[in-house]
Amino acid sequence: MTFSRTVRGASSAHREASTRGVAGRHDRLDTLVNNAGAVIANPFTDYTAADCATVAGVSLTGSFWLTQRAIAEMAVRYGGHVVTVSATLAGIAGSGTPSRLDRLRKDI
Repeated sequence: MTFSRTVRGASSAHREASTRGVAGRHDRLDTLVNNAGAVIANPFTDYTAADCATVAGVSLTGSFWLTQRAIAEMAVRYGGHVVTVSATLAGIAGSGTPSRLDRLRKDI
């Protein structure tokens, strides 16, 4: 059986409730697919501190903490898998494509 759920990763309470809810409803959490991203449609030189916090909060911080929570739930139960979706250009310096989550995944 496949079950998907969209999780807004910025809220600690929402991440916790989502992972426990899925694991409780289905008795396990097998796979997490990270496909998070936020785009601010401004030139880079016009980004504000709030714009930067939004992009980092969704693309990096939210995905990081959600993955940590999901792996903890998987470890208690049956194990599982984490798939991170990122742009092919993320590994190319100067491509203008966000690469924070891709780099983090490689570092883990």
